[in-house]
Amino acid sequence: MDAFDVVILGAGYAGLTCAVRLAGRTKKQRLRIALVSEGEFFLERLRLHEGLAEPGLVLAARLPRLRDFMAGSGYVFIQGEVREIDRAERRVRLDTSDGARLLSYGHLVIALGSRAFTTTPGADRHAYVLDAAGPRAQPELKRRLASLDMPEPRIVVVGGGATGIEVAAELVQVRSAHVTILEAGNFASFATSAVKKRLAEAVDRAGVVVRNHVRVEAVELDRVVTSTGDIPCDVCVWCAGFAGQPVVRATGFEMDAAGRIRVDPYLRALDNPFVFAAGDACIPVEWCGAPPRMSAFFALTTGAHIANTIARMHAGKRPRPFGFWTYGQAIAVGPEGVGFATIPYDRQIGPIYRKRTALLIRSFFVWLLVRLIGLQRRFPALPFWLGRGAYRRKEVGRYAPPNLTTPPLRRQEQARS
Repeated sequence: MDAFDVVILGAGYAGLTCAVRLAGRTKKQRLRIALVSEGEFFLERLRLHEGLAEPGLVLAARLPRLRDFMAGSGYVFIQGEVREIDRAERRVRLDTSDGARLLSYGHLVIALGSRAFTTTPGADRHAYVLDAAGPRAQPELKRRLASLDMPEPRIVVVGGGATGIEVAAELVQVRSAHVTILEAGNFASFATSAVKKRLAEAVDRAGVVVRNHVRVEAVELDRVVTSTGDIPCDVCVWCAGFAGQPVVRATGFEMDAAGRIRVDPYLRALDNPFVFAAGDACIPVEWCGAPPRMSAFFALTTGAHIANTIARMHAGKRPRPFGFWTYGQAIAVGPEGVGFATIPYDRQIGPIYRKRTALLIRSFFVWLLVRLIGLQRRFPALPFWLGRGAYRRKEVGRYAPPNLTTPPLRRQEQARS
C-alpha cells in the first residue's frame, strides 16, 4: 500500500486545479500528493459537443499529457479507475494497467465529477450521452452519426437545458437532420425571460424544433415513448441532467438526490473531516455566495479553495470558509451564441450578447478556464475569483474550522521507524 498525505481523485477542472495549486503552495512542507485519473489527458468537458457532425475531427489538447504536466512539481500522477473508497480505513482501491493498487491518505479530495443521469427505461441501452467514455458516450455517438445512411435522419435530444441546446444545434449539421428537443418542463428554465427569448430565436434559426412539457417515459431502438405519444427517431441523445459517480454514491456519504456529497462551509464532507469534495461531486449546505450550479467555474473555484485550505492547515494557519460569485454564462447555438453577465448571484444582468459576439465570448472563457489551471503552476496563490467572503458568518460559525488533527502519514511512518 502506498501512503500519501493527500489523495485527489479526478483530474478534471476541480481535481487538476486542486493538485496544481496544492503542490505549489506546499513545497516547503514536502507533502506527498497523489492525483488519480482514469484518463491520461485533461478533458475539456465544455467542448464535448463540438464537432459531433465531423467524425474525423479531433480537438487539439490544450494541456500536455497529465503525467508530464507537473513533472517534478511535487505530486505523483496515477492513471487508474477508482473502484472503492474505504472511509473507515482511509484508503482508496484502484484498478490500473498493472493491476489493483491501494492508496492510503491523510486527507482525500473527491473531484470525480458527474455523469449523465439516465434512469428512464431503455435510456441506458438506446440513448447516447455526452460523457467522454463508456458504451454510449460521445465517441460512440460520433461513430453512430457517421454511419447513418438515410438522407434526413431523425434525431431526438432529451433535455432543454444548456447542454441540450448546444448538442441539438450541432446535430442539425448531420446530413440535414431533423432535430427535436424534448423538455419535460420549460425550455431553458435556467434563464431569465429575456435570455430565454434570445435562445429560442437562435435555436429556431438553427432549425431545431422544441417541444415543451413532454415527459419521456421510455427510449426504444427506433422511437422515444413520451407522455404525448411516440416519436420516431434514428438517434436519441440524453442531456436531461447529471448525477454523481456511482463509486462515490456507494461510499455512504451524506448526499443530495443527485449524488453530490453534502459539504460544510470548508467543503468537507459533513460526516467525515478527512474528506473534501469539489466540483460536481459536492453541494454546500450553507450559502456560499452564489448557487452551486454544476459548472466548470464552480469546479475550478472549489478545487482551488480546497488546495488553499489544506495548505493553510499544514502551515498552521486558520482556513477560511468557501465563497464565490459567478461571472457570466454563454451558450453556443451552432454558428452563433447567447451570452450574458451573472455577477454575483448567477442571474442575468446587463446586456445580452448574441450571435458571433456571444460565440467568441464563450470560446474565450472556455480557453481561459484551461489557461487558469496552467497559470497556477507559476502562481499557486492566484486569486482568480470574486466572492471569497460571501458566506454568511452566523451559519459558518456553527462549524469548527479544519485543523491538522493527525500528522501527515509520511511523518507517522517516520516516527514508527
